[in-house]
Amino acid sequence: MLDNGPVTTNIPHPSAGYDDRAQRYADAFQDETLPSFPLDRNMIRMLVDLVGERPRVLDAGCGAGQVTKMLRGWGCEAVGVDAAEKLVELARTAYPGLAFTIGDLRALPYPDQDFDAIVARYSVIHTAPEEMPTVLAEFARVLRPGGGLLVELQSSGSAPTHAFDHGAAPAWAWNPDELAALLGRAGLVERARLLCPAQPNLKYAGTPEAHLIFRKSGPPRGPEPFAG
Repeated sequence: MLDNGPVTTNIPHPSAGYDDRAQRYADAFQDETLPSFPLDRNMIRMLVDLVGERPRVLDAGCGAGQVTKMLRGWGCEAVGVDAAEKLVELARTAYPGLAFTIGDLRALPYPDQDFDAIVARYSVIHTAPEEMPTVLAEFARVLRPGGGLLVELQSSGSAPTHAFDHGAAPAWAWNPDELAALLGRAGLVERARLLCPAQPNLKYAGTPEAHLIFRKSGPPRGPEPFAG
């Protein structure tokens, strides 16, 4: 995949719909240590460990900034971007020492090869399937060689990718293999995946989930030895 700079788009991303419920969303998920989401937290920690000490990490779809703050607490140079202006305002107020930008995942406001890692925690679900290749190409563009990407999202399990009722914005539950194929076409290589079946008796795990770690080709940025 070629690094040709950010693409442009004039149509607001659907996740801007969070503006209508920004404060409620921020209040519901205000603890930046993710105590109610141990699987999410540990997959994010795995990504960070794979890309070395003090990595520059993009929290893509950062919401109110909780994960960005957690990443900074782990020693990362963490920055956040989100299409929902009110959520970004809340993030800037809650964490004034961190950098948050209003931006679209389809046209990230960053130069080529700017990040060692990207965390996309339940943010790409609001990207329509026909636009997903654009988002993934943007992720690949801003990643440095050897950098890593974690995508966490609601999954369709073994069923095809399909829309589901989210409330805040249009959303899609992705078939992990379909998404992995698109990530591969964006020039990324699978490193790990965690697939979680639905847990109807758990508040935040009532639907299947997928956690995919992919890396950009190149010498590893972390502790893993390079075979090349």
